[in-house]
Amino acid sequence: MADKNTLKNWFKTGLKPTQAQFWALFDSYRHNDEKIPITAIDDIENILADKADAEVLTHHLIGEEAHADLFLGKEDKSKRGSALGYAPLNEFSKLASEYLNIVNDLVTGGATALASAETVKTLKTQINSINTILTSNDVNLDNVQELVDAIKTVQTSLSTILVNDLTTGGTTKALTAEMGKILKGLIDSLTTVVGNKVDKVAGERLINAAEITKLAGLGSIATTVKPILSTALASQNVAGMVTYINALTPVLVVGGSEIVKYTTTDTGRVFQLNLRGRSFGVGQPAIIAADILEVTEFLNKDLKLSNYPSTRNDGQLPTNKVLSTDVNGNLKMYTIATAPAPYLEILIPDSTMPSTTTNFTLKGAFFTPAMTVAIAGQTVNYITFKSDNLVLVNVTTGATEGSYAVTLNNGIEAIFNNALLIVLGTVYKPEITDWINITQPIDFASGAVLTKNYGSLGYAQWNKVLNHTKNFEIRYKPVISPLGANSSNAMTLQIMRISDNKRMFYNKSAGPYNDLYVDDAYIISAFDFNQTQFQEVKWRYAGGVWTMYYNGVLKHTHSGAFNSLTSDVYLIFGVQGKNMIDIKYIELV
Repeated sequence: MADKNTLKNWFKTGLKPTQAQFWALFDSYRHNDEKIPITAIDDIENILADKADAEVLTHHLIGEEAHADLFLGKEDKSKRGSALGYAPLNEFSKLASEYLNIVNDLVTGGATALASAETVKTLKTQINSINTILTSNDVNLDNVQELVDAIKTVQTSLSTILVNDLTTGGTTKALTAEMGKILKGLIDSLTTVVGNKVDKVAGERLINAAEITKLAGLGSIATTVKPILSTALASQNVAGMVTYINALTPVLVVGGSEIVKYTTTDTGRVFQLNLRGRSFGVGQPAIIAADILEVTEFLNKDLKLSNYPSTRNDGQLPTNKVLSTDVNGNLKMYTIATAPAPYLEILIPDSTMPSTTTNFTLKGAFFTPAMTVAIAGQTVNYITFKSDNLVLVNVTTGATEGSYAVTLNNGIEAIFNNALLIVLGTVYKPEITDWINITQPIDFASGAVLTKNYGSLGYAQWNKVLNHTKNFEIRYKPVISPLGANSSNAMTLQIMRISDNKRMFYNKSAGPYNDLYVDDAYIISAFDFNQTQFQEVKWRYAGGVWTMYYNGVLKHTHSGAFNSLTSDVYLIFGVQGKNMIDIKYIELV
């Protein structure tokens, strides 16, 4: 075992103790589980030498002979009040109650026991009561013996008139109360048993002969299913089936071991004929509603909504199928003879380049699998129907630029003018987050600036920079806001130079017209604004020349100081009573 200083030297900072040194460290100390040997205790022999032997000390404390002279003439205290011991010198009553065997009732006996004074008092009271009872005015019953003899006589008489069983008869005898109790229990049990039994027809067994015959044939019962169309029934219910069967010709013959079911193949209704072993139809005994059971599965049955009127109208239907009620309130699926005309909400993308093949997504309503899609001047390669509001179309465009109508036909033709822009360039549309320097009130949608409060003027700048070194187009459509009539006087479009923030051109909405100003000077009022259609305004800058078109018609060509751009420009749109939609910036190739 290494000493502490040696151990410390092994574990100085920077040293690496060996396995043997680690083991020597652990061997130098005692583990909690190890017992310390008595020989390891310092000076243990001298400490124990000063102590008395435990066995000698114990004997000295309890041994009778250790102090015999002191205990002579003494009573053993542990024997006080115990058997063969001595009675303590207490007061008399305690000595009697604690150390003598006293009986305090009239039941417990004992030749060596004493009766308490209370027991004697109780006996005296009972004797007095008996004497009172025995006192009688009847001279023939004025002593105990005469009473005993009278009781015996009564007992003998009762034994001759009472019956204490349920087998002995006798018209002059009576049942005891105990027999009445037993009879009551038997009647209650019988009532319970009878309550679970069926009534038996007089003169028959529990079932009659006809029923026995039917039961005997159940093991060989066969089910025959007869398909019919629902149109064969006056009504698809039990009453309609009763009428149908009673009018059968030729008649239907059903065997005694045969069950016949009728199924309407087009609606899934199932009706079972409950009668067997006879013929049905013209000239045969007629059946009634009780002879037919509808066994249609739950999901094939009509659901009746008692509080849903058949005249209810919840608006235009999204498909050519409708879940509605008949005149009786039964919930049914109906087919609309002609679907509403298709509606094109959005074409994605709404522009592409000439002579290219592009996949388009059409979103809208009332699309059908057989719906056709045509785009003027373009080739539709194939159509993929996804749902009544989603169709995919693959198109190869022609070489001619322009805005083209999309025609949809689901049985009814619908034309959506200027839905597709084909242009040799890159098209940009502002998103909601692209607007800056906003003057409220104004609202936004993808590719649109919207009137928020009718009659209140709002402006917003598109953060898109129009490169002056490029040829480009600016397009938008002014449409009447649904918030009010067309009576605004807002500058709908302002084309601004970045170099000096000077307004170059602007269109101003004046009632049904859009005026043109150049450098704040009035130029033309030639925009006859169509209030029922989307008319497109187009600004084009190419080769240093500005031109402006309204609905595809050239309205102005500008020459002069502003012909050539020397700095980039940006756009500001204003709304007051019209919305500016389909806003586009196109960098031409």
